[in-house]
Amino acid sequence: MKGNPELKLILNDDLVVGRQNAKPSINAVVLDDCNFNECVNTKDFGTLKTLTISPPDGEFVVMNYRINGEFSPPFRIYPIVEEASNYKLQLRIRIKASFPQEQHAYQTLVKFAVPRQTGGVSLELGKVRCATT
Repeated sequence: MKGNPELKLILNDDLVVGRQNAKPSINAVVLDDCNFNECVNTKDFGTLKTLTISPPDGEFVVMNYRINGEFSPPFRIYPIVEEASNYKLQLRIRIKASFPQEQHAYQTLVKFAVPRQTGGVSLELGKVRCATT
């Protein structure tokens, strides 16, 4: 895209901010609280669940939120650290989807930081269909 066009992001109607505002809907996602980047106009968020974004250059976080209640994340992450030798640790990260096989996750990105002294990184994929970059 050329320039910084204004973007509109429309969130699910089932999104509720604040437990006191919670709908009885079984599919509702209830956030305890949230805050937005200064480039986000929230004028229509309360009524239409619409965010108008005037993005700055580069990457930025649109929204931070907090959930304290029951929440079933779409993925489970299992970190496994093994001591391969006195000077070598092996870290494996297993990611398992928590949703039914009929559903799919598209454009899912997994990032994790490793120390600068890391000697190498490898990728092993089990029975999945995915593209790596």
